[in-house]
Amino acid sequence: VMDAYFEAIGGKTAVDKIQSLKLVYEGSAMGSTIKTEEKRTADKYVQTTFMNDAPMMGVIAKGDELFMKQGGNKVPLPPEMQKDMKSTIGIFPEQGIAISKKAKLTGTEDVDGKAAYKIEVPGSIVQATYFYDVESGLKVKEATVITMNGQTQNQEVNYKEYQEVDGIKFPSVKVGSMGPQMIESKLLEAVINVEVTEADFE
Repeated sequence: VMDAYFEAIGGKTAVDKIQSLKLVYEGSAMGSTIKTEEKRTADKYVQTTFMNDAPMMGVIAKGDELFMKQGGNKVPLPPEMQKDMKSTIGIFPEQGIAISKKAKLTGTEDVDGKAAYKIEVPGSIVQATYFYDVESGLKVKEATVITMNGQTQNQEVNYKEYQEVDGIKFPSVKVGSMGPQMIESKLLEAVINVEVTEADFE
């Protein structure tokens, strides 16, 4: 399933040559413009959420650190959560999933009327499930269940309308849950081998 996915987005050779990646998606919710900017390298990850262009929240993973950033505050996340997320840090989470001993193919499920392979990656805090279209090989959905301090949070994202940027395909539309609302975000920018510095992950 992973091989088919890498082939579908542009081929494993092309994917392996990518050193860094920046993706920017924008949608609107509650009358505000919500923008998410993500930067990834092989071992570092930062995602920042902006509301009306003001940074609202960030998640940063690097080395043995995993923390949330709100305003100027850094809030470390539990070590177990960091262990769970380690397998999906990389340019594409699938690179980690492919070599993860925990990931399991658990059958197929219907996503938007089409059959999709279902891969589950269990964890002590973060349980992630990824869905890949049986025909095209492309990722069509991601579902995450986060259980922390006795509370459970479910998040789902559907991926649609892949478009090619420098030979690699990215979903141009993401539909995801933000609290009780569903937000449709469109791809504004995808930059392969973007210049990243240590300051990006502070």
